[in-house]
Amino acid sequence: MPESLFPDTSADSHDLLSASVSAFGSAEEGEAQETLRRLAASSDDLALATVACLFFAVSQADSDNYRQVLDGLHEHARRLSESKEEPGVRILQALVDLQLALRTSEVGGGGEDFAQSASAHLAGVGWRELGALDLSPGVGWTSRRAWLRVKAELESTALGYTSTLDPFSDNGRWRRVIRQESPVVRAEFVMRGADGMENFLGEAFDRVTRDPTFVWGGSDNVETPLVNELMHYELIGSRSAAPARKDLGRMRLLRQEVHGPLDSLRLLRQSQDSKAFTKGARYFWAHGPLSTLQEEATAVVYRRPIGWWRDVDVDALAQGADVLPKSAAMAGFERACDYAVTAVTNPSARFHMNVLMDALAGLARTARVQAQLGSLILGFISSGPQDQMLMNAYAVALRSIDWEVIGEVDKEEWRRWLAGAPATAEYDSVRLALSAAIREPQNSAERGVSLTEIAAELNATVRFPDVNISQVRVAEMSEALIRDMEEIRHNAAKGMSGFGGLSSPELAAMLVLECPNEPLWQSIAEFLRDRKVARDLKIPALERFAADPEKVDAQFVKTMQSQYDELTKSAPMRLSNDSDDSIFADAVTFAAAIGIVPPERTLSDVSLLASDPAPRTRVEAAKALRGVARRSGLTPLWSVALLVQLCRDRDATVRAHAGQGLALANVDGLGMTRLQNQVLDELLRDPGVLVPLLVVQGLDLRWHDDSARSSDLLRAVQRTGEESLSHLVRSAADHALQTARVK
Repeated sequence: MPESLFPDTSADSHDLLSASVSAFGSAEEGEAQETLRRLAASSDDLALATVACLFFAVSQADSDNYRQVLDGLHEHARRLSESKEEPGVRILQALVDLQLALRTSEVGGGGEDFAQSASAHLAGVGWRELGALDLSPGVGWTSRRAWLRVKAELESTALGYTSTLDPFSDNGRWRRVIRQESPVVRAEFVMRGADGMENFLGEAFDRVTRDPTFVWGGSDNVETPLVNELMHYELIGSRSAAPARKDLGRMRLLRQEVHGPLDSLRLLRQSQDSKAFTKGARYFWAHGPLSTLQEEATAVVYRRPIGWWRDVDVDALAQGADVLPKSAAMAGFERACDYAVTAVTNPSARFHMNVLMDALAGLARTARVQAQLGSLILGFISSGPQDQMLMNAYAVALRSIDWEVIGEVDKEEWRRWLAGAPATAEYDSVRLALSAAIREPQNSAERGVSLTEIAAELNATVRFPDVNISQVRVAEMSEALIRDMEEIRHNAAKGMSGFGGLSSPELAAMLVLECPNEPLWQSIAEFLRDRKVARDLKIPALERFAADPEKVDAQFVKTMQSQYDELTKSAPMRLSNDSDDSIFADAVTFAAAIGIVPPERTLSDVSLLASDPAPRTRVEAAKALRGVARRSGLTPLWSVALLVQLCRDRDATVRAHAGQGLALANVDGLGMTRLQNQVLDELLRDPGVLVPLLVVQGLDLRWHDDSARSSDLLRAVQRTGEESLSHLVRSAADHALQTARVK
């Protein structure tokens, strides 16, 4: 580069080096970012100022401060445009344009215009006019080769934003974006990232096989290659920054035992990969710390205008709504309502409407404005004809509303809408969601026997104790469900099996538990013991019976005792990951809950489940033991011992269900009571949502049925209600304490 670009700025160089290191997650982060901003604005060295500007942009984007990012980049672009026309300046202008392309694309823009501007700047560079570089001694290439490498990488990065119209589209209205990048440059940095992956696998292997008395210290050779790869893509403005963030985020989540959660979830959100972010968020929801979820949802609420929202930002609100403070939830709800108004008319946004409605429901629950959410949805539904995708999304939110807090005036508006709603399949999901929410007057003579209509009527019966189903209607519904189950068995005999939609066996279980009748009990028993019917189709009915064992018919229990082996031999669906000879975990849970096998058989089956390497199978072991604990009398010591063991499981879902079973257990003796209280106290301190939530709900159920109270557990539940970030956990704790006071 010409000498004029390199005045004596040794002090600035020192400040840049120091600030670029400290600007990311250190205690001096704010001061370092201010130093970068100052250098970008005032350093006499344009190259140094541009590097400072790029580091400032990366650090601010890392914190979702995109207004500062864009303002700073535009200001620096103006500064460069006012400088002397030289080849080196054009390279700097291309770098800033590429950074603008990346950051604009991250807030919903395309970035193509900035990429084209960068390409124009690069095309105007006289690469032969550039001066020699100060290369390190011993390198194997010349300055010219280094410049050509820079040229190739920047041109490749700009090409990555190129888009063309799809020639097969309807007059070009749909755009097919073609992304390209230099295979040589990409390969080099993929190899660097692969080095990190290889080191991770080696580290994991060593951790499993090493001698525990000897630990070799050293630098972190796992993350360093991935961090360097990400920083490279960030600084040159490459679209490859997004997948690099995803790689680093997943790696950090997997390595929490080494460094803690760090910023793994933020990296996943900023990768714009909704699926990866949702998986990570659900992990933190179950395992904690909940502050990680809170930080991501807060960033979306306060730092990203709704015009910049992407699908992954909606995911962050849906996953984090429960742990936001009430004021932040209210602010998020208002913004999400504004976003929804535009989303319902945007065809591309409809594919994410379920998540948006889930986010609105969570925010409304935490902010205590569920009536406003109901009014919003009613306005959408009443605005004109609706398609099934939107109606299914509205049903998601309606099912999440606590209708106990909704006033009668609002409920009456919904009844009026129901009275005039079209009787078409598109509206079935909303009609079904409302059936368990409001009392809908309807003449029984007008009711059909579709699965949707049966489900709606059963929902109302379960929800409203004074709603009864006539014997004539029970017979009609039973006949329809029996026909549907027989059709499933007929298809299974021919090797055909369907899935999805409402489950007629589950509806049959619901109906027979509420309105017992012999033909339906017999039909369900025949369905369950049919070995040709896939076990997956039996699970919903088994879960219903296991959840309400007191209502299970004695003759049905006797029948299933003799047919239990046939039930356990049911094969999984072809799409299932279970092998044909794997134990039918849900059948074990069902048997344990209603007591159809002797204790020694339950112990044998549950022990196999509890020792299985798959977390889902161990969850079923915990559920089976919970079923044993719910039965009257003292809980067997072997069951308590297995529950305590599962309460220490690495998987949060296993711990949660085991903790609920232990909360329900009826133990005898001072020592066992102390052990039970100690383990439950530990579980109530769990940093996630799932474990304390299920334990509190288990104690609530126990205190409802039993007058005995442990002062230690009462204090532990009170502490959980005061300290948990989760609105769900706090509400459950309040309800449990209220139950204890009433009883």
